Amino acid sequence: ITKEISEDLKYLLTLDDELFSKICGQLEDVPCRMFPFEEIEASIRSAGLNDEDARRMSRILLNVFFLLFAQGDEPLALAELLSGQLNRFEVDRSQQARVKERMVQLFSIKPLFISIKATSLFNDNERVLVGSKILTDVRPIFGNGNEEKALGCFLTHNLKLVYQENDSTKEFLVSLDTEELDALEKGIKRARMKANVIMTQGQSLFGQIVSDK
Repeated sequence: ITKEISEDLKYLLTLDDELFSKICGQLEDVPCRMFPFEEIEASIRSAGLNDEDARRMSRILLNVFFLLFAQGDEPLALAELLSGQLNRFEVDRSQQARVKERMVQLFSIKPLFISIKATSLFNDNERVLVGSKILTDVRPIFGNGNEEKALGCFLTHNLKLVYQENDSTKEFLVSLDTEELDALEKGIKRARMKANVIMTQGQSLFGQIVSDK
């Protein structure tokens, strides 16, 4: 592990048992949704940490959870691996055991596990949408001569998609006419309808439904 990770893990030792238990209790109430970053930090802050420490604790949580999902380890195995490597940073065995115990406790918080796992899976794609915009233009129509006025015009729409691919941000433009714009709107409405059905009826089939908003 890096020195930065070791410092983050050692930070867990600075929290007394009562405060750490209170933090875990607050995190149990984090809603199951993707990208729950603000809710995680707010829950930690409500346990009694100041803004700076709440941000740090939130970052530590996200880092260890994302590491867990990236490596595909069992929570106990990763906790043992990371805490065991703290001996390189002058952390004795009793403190290593305490770090391991606290990591396992954090990994066992179900809403946290589900929410960050969902976020990790959502981002595990070749391309992830960052933003979108529809640009509408008027295109004039001229004849083949030297007319001083346009013969007419037409509307054109360009769907601009901004996406993340590997470590770079890219753009993609798609030209749409009015009929295609209507078809896109219809497809979006149908997707929302299916999402609502799944959100209201799917828990019995799929377990906890994780909201994306």
